[in-house]
Amino acid sequence: MPIHRSLALIALLLWAVSGTAEESSSDQPVADEQAPVIPADAGNAEDGPDPGPDRAEGRSPSESAAATDKPMGDTQDDDGPRQVRLELNKLSALDDACRAYVVARNQTEADFDQLRADVVMFDADGIVNKRLAVDLAPLPAGKTSLKVFDIGGLACDDIGQMLLNQILDCRDADGDRENCLADISVRARGPVPFIK
Repeated sequence: MPIHRSLALIALLLWAVSGTAEESSSDQPVADEQAPVIPADAGNAEDGPDPGPDRAEGRSPSESAAATDKPMGDTQDDDGPRQVRLELNKLSALDDACRAYVVARNQTEADFDQLRADVVMFDADGIVNKRLAVDLAPLPAGKTSLKVFDIGGLACDDIGQMLLNQILDCRDADGDRENCLADISVRARGPVPFIK
């Protein structure tokens, strides 16, 4: 076989081999161009602050704040202990007294037939103005009730703070209950604080 034909055949074989190599390499997936795989527990630290449950549910912070300002009976506060929750809802001025509205929500399983509280009113300077025994019973289990009482001889504007000082009587179907004060939480909706 002449030399020039041998060289041509070798060149043809080299061309065919290099073309096959290029085709086979182009059929392989290119790993570098794929999106990186991030483990499920990674990325939170680099992706910025957690949007929080309000943002995740599409609520604005103001809508979330408004949601917490609902009457106590409309909320399902199941995160805390099962208590009797007392809310000083409002004070209303009368001619010779101040009328207090207290929302009582019994989250316990006890039906209280006696629940009498020692409530103390202070003025804006922290001086005791009045002391009353307030009857909050009956208070059935799982029930939200409105309790209304008048603070005679005291104007609402003269009340700077109300204190749940102690529980005088506490009784359910099983008899007298010990340390009832520990099972009661207090809060205020208006400007006058209600503390214990």
